[in-house]
Amino acid sequence: MEIRRLYEVMVLSVPTASEAEHAALVGSIAQTIQQHGGTVLHQTTWGKRLLAYPIQKHREGWYDLFYVAAYPSQIAPVEQWLKLQPNVLRYMVVRVNRAHLAVLQKQYNLTLPEGVSVARPK
Repeated sequence: MEIRRLYEVMVLSVPTASEAEHAALVGSIAQTIQQHGGTVLHQTTWGKRLLAYPIQKHREGWYDLFYVAAYPSQIAPVEQWLKLQPNVLRYMVVRVNRAHLAVLQKQYNLTLPEGVSVARPK
């Protein structure tokens, strides 16, 4: 039996997208997460930022952060979908641990839905 977990999804997208195109991409990411059974608990756009090194000849990119409650089997199709998006330069999905959750609760006033588990810190 799977346990519902809390994930942090960071997405780096192309800087050439307008704000409207970027908003549409963020909406489609959230919609894809929901279509696969996940719940977006919080979403933050950090805006355009300079990259430490060029990625696909881009020196900056849009950063977006999602906190998602989902089963592990629901995250894999979201990662596959992100991999196929031409406007996504990079993405990273990690499980949130208890120490990180305490910070999130203070910073974003994030409340964990019932039945969602977080990882123990290493």
